[in-house]
Amino acid sequence: MENKPSLKGTLIGYGAIAVVLSIMAFEIAALILWVPSTWNYKVMAVFVVIGTYGLATALFSKSKVLKDYRFILEHLTSPNIREYMAGNAHFLVYPPLLIVIGLSKYAKSGYSPVLWIIGGISLLILSPIVFAYILFHLLVVVPMTYIPMVLVSAIVHRIEYSAEDPAEKMEEELKIEKLIISSIVKDDPIAAKGFLIGIPSLILSVYSALSGLFIN
Repeated sequence: MENKPSLKGTLIGYGAIAVVLSIMAFEIAALILWVPSTWNYKVMAVFVVIGTYGLATALFSKSKVLKDYRFILEHLTSPNIREYMAGNAHFLVYPPLLIVIGLSKYAKSGYSPVLWIIGGISLLILSPIVFAYILFHLLVVVPMTYIPMVLVSAIVHRIEYSAEDPAEKMEEELKIEKLIISSIVKDDPIAAKGFLIGIPSLILSVYSALSGLFIN
């Protein structure tokens, strides 16, 4: 018998969707009505945020150091909104945790007192910047990147589970190319999503900046 989601879980899921969409609508309104900048730079800013998020997740997925934490990356690129928000919340735990560890008053033998002091001062200076970024990530990055991530997840899912029609006559080279593309996506769907969302977004951000030279 299949486990059906509880009413509480369903309400939480719909509530999360409503919150994300509401914040997204507010951000779009703010960009259009209140941000004092030209339209092309507003569009560029959106694409830069989306592109940076995508490329970051793609590059992290290739890191051998993070192989044991791949479940976080899976949530960061998940089309399921609860997993997506949980993954981002989990990710945002690490920056302040690193600061807490770095500001510990205890040190192992062999440390350099000068570097210890400089490192402590640097972490104190960076602390408000880190917490400001956490707020920015929750209020801007998460709502702004969710829908693009759903779209690229659908594309990757389609490619990953696409079956070749045996009745279709295809050229040998085309078959080989299809196998190559499918194997790339199946080998690392996280990286595929990241690159699909990151590279086009950053290219579009450049086009947005350049378009201001020709369109007023």
